Amino acid sequence: MKKMLPDDIRKQVQGLGIRHTSAGPFRGVGLKHPGIRFPSAPWLVAVLAVFVLLSSCAPKSGYKDVSVQELQAASEPNRIVLDVREPYEYAEGHVPGAILLPLGQVATQAAQLPKDAPVYVICRSGNRSAQASRTLVELGFKDVRNVQGGILAWQSAGYALER
Repeated sequence: MKKMLPDDIRKQVQGLGIRHTSAGPFRGVGLKHPGIRFPSAPWLVAVLAVFVLLSSCAPKSGYKDVSVQELQAASEPNRIVLDVREPYEYAEGHVPGAILLPLGQVATQAAQLPKDAPVYVICRSGNRSAQASRTLVELGFKDVRNVQGGILAWQSAGYALER
């Protein structure tokens, strides 16, 4: 392998369309293209950092995660509690007033529910309810709330189950 001298390296770098100024690390490094000016690395990093910061502060579209305490305290008169477990699990005990709609039927049966009412979605531990919550949002439901921890958290909090 041939030992490269600084001039050889500079020629190869220029051939790649990369320019460099010696004003500090990364300063002035960018691509060259006729008629197009590409941003230097520090500027690009700053723009990406601002984008990430703003996107993390933006309101999350979709459903909202809530605790079992928030469900217990919910006082909306038109609220719906949707239990997405299987029928045998529901029969073992569920949140008082909950409607059974197993996860596998959410996409096809959810149209029977009002899309503008608050919908609290619960399952055993919070995994199936998160899936159902995403599906409901995709179907156009406006106020979907995933109950974190599910029935297990409900029972751990000491709340009664209906059988």
